[in-house]
Amino acid sequence: MNLDTHAGEPRQHVCIDCSAEFRGRHNRRRCDSCKAARQPQGRRHKNCVVCAVDIQHMHYCCKLCEQCRKERRKYYSRRIQFVQNDNQRSRMLTKYAVKIGFLPDPRDFQCVDCRRRQAECYDHRDYSKPLDVDPVCLSCNSSRGKGKVVYFPVKDCVNA
Repeated sequence: MNLDTHAGEPRQHVCIDCSAEFRGRHNRRRCDSCKAARQPQGRRHKNCVVCAVDIQHMHYCCKLCEQCRKERRKYYSRRIQFVQNDNQRSRMLTKYAVKIGFLPDPRDFQCVDCRRRQAECYDHRDYSKPLDVDPVCLSCNSSRGKGKVVYFPVKDCVNA
C-alpha cells in the first residue's frame, strides 16, 4: 500500500481519448473535455412513425402521436366488434353467470360424459344459446369438438 498519497488527494490520470494528463480524485478514464464531447446534446428528436409529427414531449416508448393512436384504437375496436361471434359472447356470458351465482361453479358437478371425473368447465353445443351448457372435464370437452358457431354482423360495422 502506498502511504505517500492520501485517499482524498487528486491523482494523475491519462485520458484514453486524447492522451492528455489530468488530475482527478477517482479512477476516471477521460478528461472533462472528452467526457463533455461524448455526452449527447439534449434529447433525441422523436417523430410519429405514421405521420412524422414531433412527439418529443411524450413518453420515450411512444411511437405514435395522439391522433394516430386514436385512429388506430378506433380501427381495432371496430375490427374486434366485427369479428366477435356468438362463441366469444357465450363464453363471456357464461363466465359472468358463474361469477354472479346464476350458474353454479362447474367444479361442483361430475362430468356429464364420462361420469368418472369432476367437471372443470362448461361446454356449449350451440353458442347462440349462451346459458345452455353442460359441465364436463377437460378431456371430454376436447373430445366433444367444437359447438355450432353462428356469426352475426354488428350494426355499426356492416359497412366497415
